[in-house]
Amino acid sequence: MNKTAAITCVFNFGKDLSNLSDFVEFKESIEKQNVPLYVIEITAEGVVPTLRSLCDKDKYIAGKTFMPVLIKGNALNVLSSHVSKEYENIAWLNHNTVIKNENWAEESEHLLNDCKLVKIGKDSCHESPMVVKRDFFETVGMFDYDFCGNSNLITFLSAKDGDLLFENKDLLELYQESNPEIFYKILSYRSECYNYFNGKISYLESSIENMFDSFYPVEESIDLLKDIGMYHIHYSGLHKLIAIKNTHELNYPTRLLNFLKKV
Repeated sequence: MNKTAAITCVFNFGKDLSNLSDFVEFKESIEKQNVPLYVIEITAEGVVPTLRSLCDKDKYIAGKTFMPVLIKGNALNVLSSHVSKEYENIAWLNHNTVIKNENWAEESEHLLNDCKLVKIGKDSCHESPMVVKRDFFETVGMFDYDFCGNSNLITFLSAKDGDLLFENKDLLELYQESNPEIFYKILSYRSECYNYFNGKISYLESSIENMFDSFYPVEESIDLLKDIGMYHIHYSGLHKLIAIKNTHELNYPTRLLNFLKKV
């Protein structure tokens, strides 16, 4: 029996119909590999979700946000708690990604006997799919203050590097300059995340096909954080969606619009 389930989150704030066809292709590719797919669709308040009819009702949830902020890590943490307990491992993927290795789930399961994280595609970017034991999502979870879409990056670097300030000094300086509060949350998260993984990472060889280019330059995405203050954010815990509690003078969603159209 397959022990791995896949999770993904979908944003379609640009209401791009091509995203639907790409999602269907992605979903079919995962299910042909005998991996169940769980989906969370995030929409703006007042917008009707579009994927509900395309997904199994017990593997789909929808979430709403008053402002169209990017809360990828937070959304995946929430979704992870809806994955059936029969699955021991959870893989998270972008919904525009096709893994060419048809046996990636089974091979990842074997690797997880000796490590705690499997990154699929060693030479691919940090957005490539990753697989972990489900207790990671129950105890630590992905970095969920990723309001610039870099949850994968922070989670992966925190898992493998014992000292982010040394190994990724330039990146951390960008966060510190753009939003000191989120910078310190990264440092706190890094400690918890690295204590869980302790650098025990394996790589599974596979080519990765991205159906469209959804990757935004890291430097530009981090710059978006200059317009968001933590006093806007209501955080209710690891498995609850983040809420925006104060939209006064919040310019971030306006700057984010072009970014959101790509994810």
